[in-house]
Amino acid sequence: MAELNGKRELFDTAPILTSLDFANPEVGNKMVELIVNYAKERRDVDYLHVWLSDARNNICECEHCQKDLPSDQYVRILNQLDEALTKEGLDTKICFLLYHELLFAPEKEKLKNPERFTMMFAPITRTFEMSYEDVNYETDVPEPKAYVRNKIVLPNSLEENLSYLFAWKKMFDGDSFVYDYPLGRAHYGDLGYMKISHVIYRDIHFLKNLQLNGYISCQELRAGFPHNFPNYVMGQMLWNNTRDYEELKEEYFSSMYGENWKEVITYLENLSAYSSCDYFNAIGERLNPVLSARYEVCVNLAEEMLPVIEANTAKRDGLQKQEWKQLGYHREYAMKMAEALRLISAGKHTEAQRMWRDVLDFIRRNEMAFQQNLDVYRVIEVAKNYAGFKL
Repeated sequence: MAELNGKRELFDTAPILTSLDFANPEVGNKMVELIVNYAKERRDVDYLHVWLSDARNNICECEHCQKDLPSDQYVRILNQLDEALTKEGLDTKICFLLYHELLFAPEKEKLKNPERFTMMFAPITRTFEMSYEDVNYETDVPEPKAYVRNKIVLPNSLEENLSYLFAWKKMFDGDSFVYDYPLGRAHYGDLGYMKISHVIYRDIHFLKNLQLNGYISCQELRAGFPHNFPNYVMGQMLWNNTRDYEELKEEYFSSMYGENWKEVITYLENLSAYSSCDYFNAIGERLNPVLSARYEVCVNLAEEMLPVIEANTAKRDGLQKQEWKQLGYHREYAMKMAEALRLISAGKHTEAQRMWRDVLDFIRRNEMAFQQNLDVYRVIEVAKNYAGFKL
């Protein structure tokens, strides 16, 4: 295991979070042996991902590891793996990862056989209030920061995240894709799901400009409260990135809600405009009076939508009736969640926690009504770990 503060033990008691001593040749040899054996047994796997631990600031501090960047050690092992796979006659592609410490490009090592590898860019802490398409690439992308062992702070800005991608691309110009997170946490902050849908649309449309050949979404499977338009956009754009966004909206929502779909769109887009993906995802100051006022608008929007939802639920049948009912549950959820966020962003923590308990009570009691669309466990976990609420 990695040596941290003079000790070698599990990081935060979890093997998945624990780093290794990559200067120890036994570590590289054992990793390569295990990966090659897996590739031999699973010849159906065309692209095999080789990642390091799912934590940061846990890199080995022994005197030998101190001599190299983690990414140099990583590339060294990847080259050793390539040689072993070649010796076994295996053509398995290896996906390597730009994530946490591995965002920092190597300074000494280079992949000897680029054809073996596909690069995966994973900007887990990025903002979703803007798209890759919004970046000024001529003036705003900085030089990447220098690596400081076990003291890294991951960037929120797209510009800084992209600076690390571009540094890696100087040493690897092979196949690559982005592993992105719009529906992993950030979507819970977008109460209408429309802002995140448009960011997904524009991100995928722009991938070719970044010379990224694909997109994997790290997300909940049940990310559809009140609708699954973000995933619909993602699927359509990855299949055909020339689709028009307004056409996609009409295609999806007219089928979902019938002739009153435009009224729903206006409501949902307003909810999105006055809520924040970033705030719920722990990006930005917790005390935010401007945002607090916006959440109050969300509460009012949801209150005003009640008669529209009631009227349409009463006159519909079949699937459209179910979707209007779903929108009704979401309306009450949005009111309660926006009020809790209004209070916490205003610094009224006791009142916010009281309102958050009301949110918890509502989503737990009604979980079976929207279980297919809202991952109740996950929204609670994210609210607790990122938005600032307590269980």
